[in-house]
Amino acid sequence: MEEEDRISLLPDCLLSSIVHLLPPKAAARTMLLSRRWSRIWPSMPLDLNLDSPDSDIRFLTAGSISSILSSHRGAIRRFCVTTLAGVGTHAWLQTLAERRIDDSLALRWAPDLQHPTLPRALLGSAGVSLRRLDLHCCRLGTPNATRSPVPTMPRLDYLYLSNVIISEEALHRMIEACPLLHELRLFMIDGLRRIVFRSLTLAIMNISMPRLPLDEFSIRETPNLESVTFEYVDLWRIPALTVGVGGKVRELGLKLPVVDSPSRNIVPNKSPLPFITSLDFGMEFTASGQMNKAIQMLSLFPCLCRLEIGCFNFGAMNKHGFGEWDPVAETVICLKKHLQHVLFKGFCGTVGEVELARYLIARAKLLTFMEINHSVDWSLDEISRQKDLICDRGKASLFAQLYFTRNMISRDTRRKKAAFLNSVAMI
Repeated sequence: MEEEDRISLLPDCLLSSIVHLLPPKAAARTMLLSRRWSRIWPSMPLDLNLDSPDSDIRFLTAGSISSILSSHRGAIRRFCVTTLAGVGTHAWLQTLAERRIDDSLALRWAPDLQHPTLPRALLGSAGVSLRRLDLHCCRLGTPNATRSPVPTMPRLDYLYLSNVIISEEALHRMIEACPLLHELRLFMIDGLRRIVFRSLTLAIMNISMPRLPLDEFSIRETPNLESVTFEYVDLWRIPALTVGVGGKVRELGLKLPVVDSPSRNIVPNKSPLPFITSLDFGMEFTASGQMNKAIQMLSLFPCLCRLEIGCFNFGAMNKHGFGEWDPVAETVICLKKHLQHVLFKGFCGTVGEVELARYLIARAKLLTFMEINHSVDWSLDEISRQKDLICDRGKASLFAQLYFTRNMISRDTRRKKAAFLNSVAMI
C-alpha cells in the first residue's frame, strides 16, 4: 500500500517554513520534488548564510553564486558568502546589484592580488535596507575618490571592512552616509592614516592591524562613542592622539602581542597611557625576565580596570630554568586604584602562571573577579590545589573571587595563536 504524502497536504506557508529551516543546498534541491515544490524556495526571501552552523557549505564558486541568483529571483534577506575573485565575479555582482537586500550582506573573497570592485549600485539602491555589512578583500570606489562609495545607507548599524581598498577620504564620507551606524570594525585598511570619523550614533569602534602608522586619531566628532579597541596598534607613535576624558566613552582597550615579541619594545621611557582601561596580551611564562617585563608594562596603564593574559607555555610545569622573580609593586598604580577584573586564558599551572596570578590577587586592592580559564583537564581536587597556590599570600581585596573555567581550544590552535602573536607587527 502506497504511503500518503502528508507533507504535500500542508499549505504553502508551512512548506516555506520547513524549507527555511534547511541548509541552503538542501533547500534549493526541493525544487526538484514536484511542480508545486519548484516554486516554494524561489518564492521565499533568500537566506544564504554560509556562516551559519546549519550551513552544509562554506565556499561558493562564481558559477554557483550565479546559479543561485538565477534560480531564485525573489527578495533577499541575507546574502553571506565566501568565494574567489576571477572569471564570473563581475557578472554575479552586477546581478546582485539589481536586487534588494533587506538585512545582511557579507562578501568575503579569499586573500589574493585581485580586489574586485563592488558596483556602486550594490551598496546604493540594492543595499538601502541593509542593517549589517561585512566586506573582505574587495575595492570600494576609485583609488583617489573623495566621495562616499555609497549614496546613503539609512538603516545600517554594523559595518566591518577587512583588507578593503578604499581611499581615506571616501571612508570618512562613507561613515557620514550611515546615519544609524552603531558599530564599526576596521581591519588592515590600506592607506588609512587619519581616523577622525563624524557620527552621532557610533558607539563601538575597533581598529585592528592598520597597514600604515596612524598620524591622527580623534573621537571628538563621535559624541556617543562608548567603546574603542585598538588591536596591535602602536599608540605611542601617533603624533595627534585625542581620546579625551569624560563623555560616554567607558572602555578604551588595547591588544598587544606576547611580551617578548620582536615588534614590541616596552622600555622605561615609554610614556603612560592613562586613558587605556582594558589590556590584552600574551605570555610564554618561560623565564622570570618575562614577568618583570609584564609588570613594567602594567605600570604604563595607571587606569587599567580589566586585564586579559593569554598563556602560551607548552613546556614543563616546574621551576627548572625559570629563575628568581622579585617584582616592585609600588610602580603599578592600577593595582592600587583601578584593576577589578583579571582573566588568564589557557592557564596550565606552570610556575610563572601561578606566580603572576598570586602577585595580582595579593596586590590588586579593588579586584573583584579573577578567572582562571585552564587548558588542562583538572579534577576538582587539582583545581582546589591550584586555588590554594594562587591565594597562599592572601588577597588584597575582600571582594576578590577566584573562578576556574575549562578552556576547550585545542593545543594546536593555541600554538598557532602563539606563533601569530610572536610575528604580528605593531604599526
